Amino acid sequence: MAVMYKPHFTISPELLRLVTLATEARAWINSAVVDVSWLPILQRETTARLAHSSTAIEGNPLTLPEVEALARGEEIGAKAKDEQEILNALAAMNWIWNRKTGTPIKEADLLHLHRILTRKVLPDEQSGHYKTRQNRIVDHRGITVYTPPPPDKARPLTLELLEWINSRESETLHPIIVGAVAHHSLVSVHPFSDGNGRISRALSIWLLYLRGFDTHHLFALDEFFEQDRQRYYQKIQQSRELDDDLSFWIEYVAKGIVETLNKVKGRILGLHISVQAQHMALTKRQEDVLRFLRDRGRVKSPDIEKAFSITRARVGQIIRPLIDSGLVIREGQTRARTQLSREVKPHGGSPDVGNNGLVLILGPVGKVQAADINTGHQKFIYYLWGGGCRAYGGNYLCSSHGREYTGLNGFGSRNERGEFYKPVDNMNL
Repeated sequence: MAVMYKPHFTISPELLRLVTLATEARAWINSAVVDVSWLPILQRETTARLAHSSTAIEGNPLTLPEVEALARGEEIGAKAKDEQEILNALAAMNWIWNRKTGTPIKEADLLHLHRILTRKVLPDEQSGHYKTRQNRIVDHRGITVYTPPPPDKARPLTLELLEWINSRESETLHPIIVGAVAHHSLVSVHPFSDGNGRISRALSIWLLYLRGFDTHHLFALDEFFEQDRQRYYQKIQQSRELDDDLSFWIEYVAKGIVETLNKVKGRILGLHISVQAQHMALTKRQEDVLRFLRDRGRVKSPDIEKAFSITRARVGQIIRPLIDSGLVIREGQTRARTQLSREVKPHGGSPDVGNNGLVLILGPVGKVQAADINTGHQKFIYYLWGGGCRAYGGNYLCSSHGREYTGLNGFGSRNERGEFYKPVDNMNL
């Protein structure tokens, strides 16, 4: 059967730019060798932020700390309906994360997701079932701004959308485009009596995950929509008023993904931790010590003892694995130097290298070693996924997967395989 639904949009230069930035950011996040002992905690925090932002868009009054408390199983004394919406949203995200990637989305899956999102919030005959009465979209003044298709069109239009999502045409498109199209189409069909916004946003996230566009579940896109709800609604309505031309809507979503991914990168860079390719697992105390070293550049063992109220022997236990991994360099017998430099600026007052001063140097292929920044000697290192660059004068030497290539400092270069890289300080990290 031919696919009846055909989304209308134009792939503009701006969309290509945003998709490229998002793809680069995702690659950086997934290739950054950062393993923290409390990564599952960060993932739970992201799930809580998703649940909070998506329900807040629909008017749920609970704050993020209250949502996080509910996620931990604590009592907060809120209204039962408000709490249930949050619990449902948390359950929906966990259900999505446990789905198998690369599989088609079936009607039964979508209905089940709606059932999870509206459990004990809607009557059983409405939860996980198509609408039986006409619904409408009103603004804050109660004025109708959009009337969705009637109930008898809800299932056919939803099936057409799912058919397109699972089609060859959809598979050729970037996941960002597919997710944005699905989001707008489903929320416009409005196939359910309630929960249409929540399931449309969940479907978009689900598609990004299924198509491999994920970042260890540290990706709370709905926060972007929630931070300016009026603009979010305006962008949805704008496409309807443009005869369902989704071009501006997709650009808006792509911008949101770029901003969200940059926040994720900021969280990772905020740790100021980089480890070897074998994924060394850092303890919380080691992370604290690395941040302490980063802020001071060079410290002695007594400095660490005093700062953390620990013995010299304990300092040795914490530092020795960091030295062995190349994260920390010992100078003589008493002073340790971190690879994570302070705010280093290239000669001439250029912006900080990297973000928050994170500077890495590539040693032997595949191993990240010291960031050796010597005053008066331009040897600035730019972190690249799969490699690194060392700047000498106006040029930099890069290594990627054992292959070296050169290019003009600040512009990027292509290696012999045609792979293009840019210095980090020009990538809005």
